[in-house]
Amino acid sequence: MFEDPDPALDEVFVVPIPKIIVLDLTLVTGIDTSAVDVFSDIFSMVGKHNCKLFLSGVSNNLRQVMAMAGVKPESSVDRKKRQLRFFSNLDTAIGKAEDMLLDDAGIEEQSDFGYTGAKGFALALWHIDDQVCRCIVSSL
Repeated sequence: MFEDPDPALDEVFVVPIPKIIVLDLTLVTGIDTSAVDVFSDIFSMVGKHNCKLFLSGVSNNLRQVMAMAGVKPESSVDRKKRQLRFFSNLDTAIGKAEDMLLDDAGIEEQSDFGYTGAKGFALALWHIDDQVCRCIVSSL
C-alpha cells in the first residue's frame, strides 16, 4: 500500500495510500519476537507515510511485549496526533477512524435551519436530518 506507483500500471489500479490502518488482535493470545518485529516495521512504515495505526483488542500482556520493542503510543503527543492508538474493541477503533476521516474532510456547513459547526459523524447525521426536514417541508 505504501509502494511508489508503477508508471506502467493504469491509474485505475493504483491503490491510494491509506490514512488509517485498523488491525483487530482480539483473538491473538501471544506473539513471538518475529511478530513483534513485524509490528515494529508496520509502525515505522505508517509513521513515514503520515498514516495512523489503530490496534484493537490488544491484551495488556501484548501491549507490554510490543512496548519493549518500541511499539507504543507517543505519550508526549496529543492523542489525536499519535501515530499509534490502542482501542478495546474493533467497533470503537473503526468508529474513531470514521470520525477522523470525516473530520479531515474539513466540511462544515450551515443549513437553512440554522445548525452550524458539525464535524465528523455528527455532520453525517446532520445531513440525514437536514434532508429529511427538506423533504417534509417540500411536501407541505
